[in-house]
Amino acid sequence: MSDNLTEDNLQKMPETRERRLPQFLPKILGQKVTIRLSDGRLLQGELKAFNAYELLIGTPRGETIVFKGQVATIDYEPPKEKEASA
Repeated sequence: MSDNLTEDNLQKMPETRERRLPQFLPKILGQKVTIRLSDGRLLQGELKAFNAYELLIGTPRGETIVFKGQVATIDYEPPKEKEASA
């Protein structure tokens, strides 16, 4: 029998797509990011959305879709914690 993906085989697979999603992207959604692409170019903007394969970045020139396979690094500043007032 071949190793084709059938409905029965998919049900037996231990991992789901949701388990494989990176844990940090939801935390930086809506924040300003700097993305270094694998060819060295920089892309700066706001992380507007993402899925398993793409990032949607809002830039001053408009929205840009970046395939995750082309991303070398993502830099961002974590949100500053609000100081408790005394």
